[in-house]
Amino acid sequence: MSRQARSLSELPEYYYTLTTKQQRNWRKNTKKIQYNESLRERYAPYRPSSNIIITHLHHQTSIETVETLIKQAKETKIFTVDTECQKGEREQSGALIQIQFIHSINESTIILIETNFLPAPQTTLFNKIKELCEIIFNNGNDIISWGPIKKEFKEFHHLNLIDIGKIVEYNLQFLFSNPNGKPITHPAREKRDEITRCSFIDDTPGDNESDDDYDDQPVQSTSGEPASLQDAVATTFNKYLDKSLTLNYWKCGIDLNLNTWRTRLFSRNRYDENIEKEQRNEMAKYAINDCTSVAELFIHMYPEKFNNYSIPPAKNYINDLSDISDDELIEMLRPKFNNKQHELIVTTTQQEMDEINQPEPQQPQEINQQQQQQQNTLTKQQKKNLKLKGKQQNLPQFQLKIKRPIYYRYDYRKIRSQLLDDKIYTSKQITIDRKYSEVVIGFKTQERFQYATKIMRINYFSKESYNNRW
Repeated sequence: MSRQARSLSELPEYYYTLTTKQQRNWRKNTKKIQYNESLRERYAPYRPSSNIIITHLHHQTSIETVETLIKQAKETKIFTVDTECQKGEREQSGALIQIQFIHSINESTIILIETNFLPAPQTTLFNKIKELCEIIFNNGNDIISWGPIKKEFKEFHHLNLIDIGKIVEYNLQFLFSNPNGKPITHPAREKRDEITRCSFIDDTPGDNESDDDYDDQPVQSTSGEPASLQDAVATTFNKYLDKSLTLNYWKCGIDLNLNTWRTRLFSRNRYDENIEKEQRNEMAKYAINDCTSVAELFIHMYPEKFNNYSIPPAKNYINDLSDISDDELIEMLRPKFNNKQHELIVTTTQQEMDEINQPEPQQPQEINQQQQQQQNTLTKQQKKNLKLKGKQQNLPQFQLKIKRPIYYRYDYRKIRSQLLDDKIYTSKQITIDRKYSEVVIGFKTQERFQYATKIMRINYFSKESYNNRW
């Protein structure tokens, strides 16, 4: 039974093997899927009506690009923001920050900050990105969000990237749901605009909800409840805003330049490059539409804000995303490669790399003396790590690896036990990355690698698997 074909009247066999809580979540998600599909059948798909420029921000972004965005941010006064969180994570789950610079009714720039791939905090690039965020969330700028702004960034505090300063906050969800409601104003605000600034208690059904939260009420919002963004777009523009990707692996690396599509994540039975790329492009389109739809609702509700508001975008950009089809937008999001890109996995620490890299060219005699001195100061563990790195880069058995998302309660002992239970034999190279909630497992032979690929589905180390086994 496919995701779209799920029905409460025809329960699948595996439904009866679920716990009571899992069955409730299944019914809740089925209602959401059915409602999403009913809107898809009734309305034309939503597409951004303005010209938009899309920029991804991560460790590969150039400083020049960020500096250009900083100049734009200083000239822009109205922004919309949205965030996405990683599916299945309870803490520090923030994965994607979307910020739209509204230059005018017809011109916008959208930045997608992939927090799982940010540069190190001590780097110049990170500080530039932080400077950009400080400019946006300060200076009395208008910040529009669908729900309370503080809730949007609740799962991003650990990044030390976003600090909400002096802004004019517009909770458009509250304003749309309560056009005559009184706002809850911040005591530090000195300015009261004709448009209310307010906060509301919760977000919409279907927007950034956790699977563990159950609501047995119908998906459609009723009077007294905050309207969903999907319903607002449908009733205002007669358009269908797809919300099927809300719960997703948003830490996967959406920008194709990150090359995360080279690892199987969304392919079902075997690796499929087209599926991996297509899913990431669909997620990018989804994130963009969540931002632009809020902006268009704001413009529709308060056109007087834009009567004399027009700030030109930065020069040397081509605005070619207006009035285009979904397929064209996906194609435009694809990076164009002149040469085949290669994936590089580095397992040594930054400290080790700093110790073995020479800062500048020196005379041969000085180099030999420095290398000898460095070799003498290396600890036993550092020598072992360097030796392992050499093996990983040169020996064939270290090239066969499987990467999977992992539930935080898994440790090395439980991983090895679960693999042995399923007769999966590894090269004993198992690496858990707690920051990205991933585990990388190596295999010595192609046969063992292929067997493991069949057994280890994407949810092999999920919360459900952990509860069933441990």
